[in-house]
Amino acid sequence: MIFHVCKKEVWEEEKESGSFGKQELASYGLIHSSEKEGLRKILSRFSDIEAYVVLYIDEDPIQNKIFYEEKDKEKLYPHFHEPIDIGLVVKTEPLKTFIEANFKEASR
Repeated sequence: MIFHVCKKEVWEEEKESGSFGKQELASYGLIHSSEKEGLRKILSRFSDIEAYVVLYIDEDPIQNKIFYEEKDKEKLYPHFHEPIDIGLVVKTEPLKTFIEANFKEASR
């Protein structure tokens, strides 16, 4: 499973189009995602956790579209260069709920 964190309103807006990541692609040139342990390491970047959701992405059908930066030796941060089909999102939940369920020590 790969995880992607985005603002709730971005998710609501993009899911209607059949894919997500267009706004992030426009801003950064790629879609940032994370393995669970990678997400633990970047939680401090999200100041208002109530404003975000976590997308659970089934990576099996898109293995050939995943890339990692050279500096990511642990392969914790998969990236994509194109929008991701909405059908690959198998679950969504508020970031706060995700943190509480997976990283109790990081709960705020």
